[in-house]
Amino acid sequence: MRKFKNYLFYVAFLITFTSVSSQAQQLITYTYIPGRMPSDQYTCRVRYQDSDNWLNTFVLQTKSKSGATDTAYWRDQIGMKGWTMSWINFEFDSTRTVEVEIARVSGKSIFKAFVRPVSWATVSIANGKAYVKVKKYCNFNVDIDGQMEDHYTGMGYSGPPVHTISIFANPIITDKPDTTAAGVRTVKPGEPLTVNDTNWSVLYFLSGVHTIPAPFYIHANQTIYIPGDAVVNGSIHTTDDWFATKNIRIYGYGTLSGETFPWTSNPKTVNLTKPIIGVANNAKFEGITIVDPPNHSILFSCSDKTRPNLFKNLKILGWRANGDGINAFEDATVEDCFIRTQDDACYYENRVTFKRCVFWEDMNGASVRIATSNIDPGTSGYIDNVVIYRRAMWHYWGGAPINFYGVNPGSNIQNVVVRNVTVEDPYPTFAPFYGDFSPDGDPTKTTIMKNILLENVVQNAPAQKSWMDANYGALKITFKGLNANNMFQDITFKNCKYEGKYLTFLDPAIFNVNQFVKDFKFIVDTFPAYSTRTDDTCKLTTYIGKWTNGMSNPTFFHSTYHSSDKENASFQFPFEGTGIQWYGQKNIDSGIADVYIDDVFVDTVDCYASAQSVGLLFAKSGLTSGSHTIKVIVKGTKNRLSGGTTIIHDYFSVITDPETSVPKPKEDPKSAVSVFPNPFEKETLVYTNGDLKGNCEFKIVDLTGKIVQFGKQTITNEGFAVGKQLKPGIYILQITTQQKVFSSKIVKK
Repeated sequence: MRKFKNYLFYVAFLITFTSVSSQAQQLITYTYIPGRMPSDQYTCRVRYQDSDNWLNTFVLQTKSKSGATDTAYWRDQIGMKGWTMSWINFEFDSTRTVEVEIARVSGKSIFKAFVRPVSWATVSIANGKAYVKVKKYCNFNVDIDGQMEDHYTGMGYSGPPVHTISIFANPIITDKPDTTAAGVRTVKPGEPLTVNDTNWSVLYFLSGVHTIPAPFYIHANQTIYIPGDAVVNGSIHTTDDWFATKNIRIYGYGTLSGETFPWTSNPKTVNLTKPIIGVANNAKFEGITIVDPPNHSILFSCSDKTRPNLFKNLKILGWRANGDGINAFEDATVEDCFIRTQDDACYYENRVTFKRCVFWEDMNGASVRIATSNIDPGTSGYIDNVVIYRRAMWHYWGGAPINFYGVNPGSNIQNVVVRNVTVEDPYPTFAPFYGDFSPDGDPTKTTIMKNILLENVVQNAPAQKSWMDANYGALKITFKGLNANNMFQDITFKNCKYEGKYLTFLDPAIFNVNQFVKDFKFIVDTFPAYSTRTDDTCKLTTYIGKWTNGMSNPTFFHSTYHSSDKENASFQFPFEGTGIQWYGQKNIDSGIADVYIDDVFVDTVDCYASAQSVGLLFAKSGLTSGSHTIKVIVKGTKNRLSGGTTIIHDYFSVITDPETSVPKPKEDPKSAVSVFPNPFEKETLVYTNGDLKGNCEFKIVDLTGKIVQFGKQTITNEGFAVGKQLKPGIYILQITTQQKVFSSKIVKK
């Protein structure tokens, strides 16, 4: 017995030593959670890249259950039986790079790994293990051996169970509660708490596994702290009194778990086990991981719009039907969260903004559901978010990442802003947008829908095909209004791309709409009217110094980029034209570069940004038409807020004069051929009002010089039609007879 006590003392001492040692290095890990089994799939160690001191970290895991005890789990018939999610939390100083080692518990080698979001960390393989490097606070997934990257795991999947691992790289908590301070109550594992237990201002759950009442109530001016080595089974709610609760906080890097609760649809009990429910103002929820919620994860409203609520750096890992993510109802900011659910991940509401979040759905739901009112302009948004996986167990309705599914007739949907959203999934079930009306509402009501902006939404991979396409049609961008009073209208698509192409009109190959759709606008202002893009891999681009060629990253044009953080590394590109645009990445660890045109300094470009984006970095126009050279030099310096000096080059866009850039024969200025109408929407007529008659050859050339239409015709006073098959754009029409040549710019709207 004495030896056993000594052993326990040694273990406690070792744990304490590791924790203190980690804090001294400003790298904090959690090595042991009493009462909780670690992941049976992965082990992890963490260190700073410039250190030899590896720190073990406890890898948590949640499993998709199967069997008759809870029919809400996506089980045998769907294909998620035996799936697991593993994850780690650690705290670090973002001025230094952290390296995470991932190994299999079985000892089997790891052959490849892939990070999503793709730009948030890097990964390599050595000695059968994965090594991830991260420079910023972020939450991401590491796919091991292509379990998500090489296979479509949605409808019809019958492969082996998928075992994922996510990494949550957190800022250091600097205001951990002082356990000796007045009003701070520490709770040991197994220590009972009652619903009416309110004799505390701060509740601090100590290391281990806890069980609390469902629900347990938090009241005004109270704080609950769940550290990274604590797991709390239960739910935390406020009272129903609308104005009673304010200034509450639930924070830490620990876990709030619903794993012990069965799913239920009983209206009398369904809310009891939802992890977080309530209403308050100035409520803050930060850092915790919500695991396996039996129903909706967070349903929380704000009682005072002048004191909004905050949901920051939360992680949600859900398995079950109706396990929605965050519904903040109104007056809230949701930022830097990682949300993996099997139902709708979040809801677009009035005065609620979702930004810099990561979304992931395996079986059901939307990344964002837009089906309710948003009256106040400029107060809400779904901005700078990444959808890393969007898959589903069916292929015939709803489920798009940006989703107007089931709008109730009579709804008031206004002033919606969806901006800078990337759907990275290589095998997405759906196209990026979907909208329809609920058949259960009153069709005599009138829906107000106006000022809807969908901007910079990019999904490069196509929707998946299935046997259901024969019955329901191929999956496209879908908008189906209900009747003349309930239409989808006044929606602007600005710089949106699907399958690598900008959305420029209601192309029936891409869109599936009915007659109750109107006033859809399409804007593409990313490029000048006359421009051609040249990728970073172009052989004409010369790289000097040490550069890394990034591949298979759909965030970038043609999925490639070049990056360097080395002082005086450079690249240059010769071009013919009147202007040039340089596109690349802005990020939290990006640096500063100098730009030269024809060896003359033009500008210094600071590529730092508070969130990752790929876009225009530099532009120069008004050059003399002819040959020029652009050169970009990495300075090796950075903005004081930046964590690094990296410069990432994506592509150039060369601006040209269309009248000189498209080769054409010498034109007879006395030619009497005319084109009308021009611009045109469907087709235009080519005819003569003079003495030019007879047979001719015609061809239509796009701005890259490619012939897109050609043929032979007879010129008459009545004219002949061209351009019906053309996509909207600017072209050069060239008519050639035996004696004369005529050419003109034509524009299809």
